[in-house]
Amino acid sequence: MEEKFYGYERKDGYGTRNHILIIPTVTCSEFLVKKIAKESSKFYNNDDGKIKVLHNPYGCGQTGDDLEQTTRTLINMG
Repeated sequence: MEEKFYGYERKDGYGTRNHILIIPTVTCSEFLVKKIAKESSKFYNNDDGKIKVLHNPYGCGQTGDDLEQTTRTLINMG
C-alpha cells in the first residue's frame, strides 16, 4: 500500500493546515461551543485564529430545510 501525505511544501520542508473548527448544530449549543473554544485555547496557541467557531442561528428543533442545510454543512466541513 502506497503511503500519501496531504500537506503543502514550504521552504523548510512540508506542513499541514492545522485549524480547529467547532460547529454548533443548533443555536442552543452556542454557549457550550464558545466555552469549548475558550478552553481549547489553553492547550493550543490561538494567537493566529486557528480555532474557529461557526455561528448557527437556527433553533433547537430543526426540521426540513434547516436540518438539511446543517447536515450538508457538517458533511462538507468534515
